[in-house]
Formats: sequence, structure tokens, C-alpha cells
Amino acid sequence: MPLSRMLGVVSRTTLLPSQAARHAPLAILPNGVLIRSALIAAISSKRLLLLPSLKLLSFFSKPDRGFMLHPEKNPFIHVLLKKTFYNQFCAGETRAQAKQCVKALKDLGFKGVILTYARETVFDNDSKSGNMQGVEEVEDKEATSSKASFCPSIEEWRVGTLKTIELIAEGDMLALKMTGAGSKVTAAFVAEQTVPQQFLDALDEICAACKARSIRIIVDGESQHFQKGIAATTLQLMNRFNRDGSAIIFNTYQAYLKHTPKVIAEHLEVASQEGFTLGLKLVRGAYMLSDDRSLIHDTKQETDDAYNHITT
Repeated sequence: MPLSRMLGVVSRTTLLPSQAARHAPLAILPNGVLIRSALIAAISSKRLLLLPSLKLLSFFSKPDRGFMLHPEKNPFIHVLLKKTFYNQFCAGETRAQAKQCVKALKDLGFKGVILTYARETVFDNDSKSGNMQGVEEVEDKEATSSKASFCPSIEEWRVGTLKTIELIAEGDMLALKMTGAGSKVTAAFVAEQTVPQQFLDALDEICAACKARSIRIIVDGESQHFQKGIAATTLQLMNRFNRDGSAIIFNTYQAYLKHTPKVIAEHLEVASQEGFTLGLKLVRGAYMLSDDRSLIHDTKQETDDAYNHITT
């Protein structure tokens, strides 16, 4: 028997239990995290469970609920939602909680994390309406006026995003949701017009801060109602910051959309002509319940085939 094979047998048979545990990918996760993840995955993968759950969460999110149905006032509902859905997807409600979450993930062995300022506008194709997620909407006539040069929503988004950057370090990634900047920005996206200068200045500040600290930026894919404008703005940022053969800014492309291969080809051509590096993040997609269904592949297999084709 070859010596190398003998050593392999010995090493396998003499591992201590603690050493063997390190070879099981999920062994490092706390039991609570495993159970919570299994629960969320089970609900998310079953349409009969997912749709009622989303409606229930939407119901609880309305600010006009009484004591018994208000997540911030009813301690039972608060704990239930906080320990399940919230902790699965959110780093924390405060700076300290978010920092602790990032530290806990890195203590598990992850080399980096992706953090986002969780504020976005989701457009529902059925109702033809947009809904800001992550903040309570406040009616501000000056902010929504086309004549106003300063937009509080853009400023809040800028400050919140910069504070998010402070929670991560070199090797981490910032996920950017551009629609979180509010109605002035989303209106420009829909009309495929230039976004407000205040927003462009905020993006420059955010990108410069990330580049200085070796933090890469992922511009999230969002509702298709806004996506053309998001992509155009992202290409402008890449043209400025993705130079010298490297990329710090990445655009997200959703493989479940029928036109994605064509869009990627067009963006690659633009990058080649303009001399910058195209940062590309490929996902399958996440807005099936709210986007125009005709834009999306009919089956998951078609989505998988498109994904595999793009990556080859």
C-alpha cells in the first residue's frame, strides 16, 4: 500500500471529535441558526406557505395596528418576528447590534461579509405602484417637488449608506440599493433620465469611501420597473472607478429574465469601447412575485440553463 494512502487512513482514524467537527461544513453553525435557517427555507420553498407568510408580514408592517397586533408594542409578536425573519435577514436595529453580527459571522470563519442599508422601493407590477421598504414614508412636499434642489430622502440614504460602510472593513462588500434614495431618483430611473446631481454626488462619495478602504460595491438588482436606470447609472460609476484592469463596482444581472444575456453582451461592449472593467454579479432572480411575469423564463430549468450558459 502506498505511504500516502496509509497516512490518509491514519489521519482519518485518529481525528479527535472536535477535529472531525471542523470538517463538517455546517458543524460550526449554532443550533439556533441551523433551525431558523431550515424553518425559513422550508417556508420560502413552498408557495402555499410563502404567500400567506408574506401577506402576514405585510399586515404586521402597517403602522396603524393596535396594541395586540403591533410588533413594537406586543412583546410576543416582537420576539417572534425578531428571532425568526428579522434575525435571518437583518444584521441589527442599531450600530452595536450590526457590528456584533458582523463579528459573529467572521468568528465563524467567514473572510468577509456583505452588508446593505436595507432601504429600497419595490414596484408591484399588478397594482402598478411602488412601495418604499425599510423606512416609514413621510409626506414632504418640498422633497417631492421637482423644483426642490435638495432632497431629504437622498440625504438620508447617503448618510445611512456611509454609516453602513463604517461597519465593514477591507475584504467586505457593500450592497447598494439605489431605489432607497427615494421618489426623485426612482422617477428618473423610470423615465430613463439623468438622476439628480445630489444623488450622483452621493454615489461618488460612497464609491470613493469604499475604494479608499478596499471595499467592493455590489449594486443590487431591483424591480425591472427601475432596472434600466439603475444599470445606466452603474455603468457610469464603473467608467469612473473600474479602471486599471480592476473592479470595485459590480452590477447584478438576474438570469431568470429572458433578456439578460443580451444586456450583458451590450454592457460588455460598452466596457470594451470605454476602456473600463465590467463588474458582474450573476444571480437567478428575486422579484418574481412583483415583476412582470412575461419578462421571466417560464420554468426554473430555463432559468438554470440561462445561468449556466452565461457563466460558460
